[in-house]
Amino acid sequence: MILLIPIFLPEQNPDIRDLIRSKYTSMGSIYLIRILLSALVMVLLTTAFVWMLKQGGCSFPAGKFLLAALSGMIFLGGLGAVAYALSGNPVIGYIASLAYYLFAFGTGEKYLGNWFLFSLSAGGYTEKRYLAVTGLICLLMAVWVSIHKERS
Repeated sequence: MILLIPIFLPEQNPDIRDLIRSKYTSMGSIYLIRILLSALVMVLLTTAFVWMLKQGGCSFPAGKFLLAALSGMIFLGGLGAVAYALSGNPVIGYIASLAYYLFAFGTGEKYLGNWFLFSLSAGGYTEKRYLAVTGLICLLMAVWVSIHKERS
């Protein structure tokens, strides 16, 4: 959430937005590079955390937990990025992600089905695939919205 939502933040300043638009590189490629760098940092930090847990003697399927954590991060970040792209306000993006997290925490699997964030604690892993794919779609949709919003 913290790394993916502000990918559009530098363009909030009209001077920076005009400068970037005047360059040969497209806005979409700049946004995708920012997303990839944020994803790389997420992978590195989560891998380091899982590695420290394993070194501390914890017993769990590390690969499965790593992928589950990353899918949740991508989903919440993508959800927030779409909210930010649509509203133009980063706070709305953070609120949308936090609200979804709290809703998932409070209601459980009953209302969210395949998009339940905490399905791994209930023994399910297939929901994480839905979260990852939906998160990637949300990120791409946020980039598309931001590119088309800036043209108008």
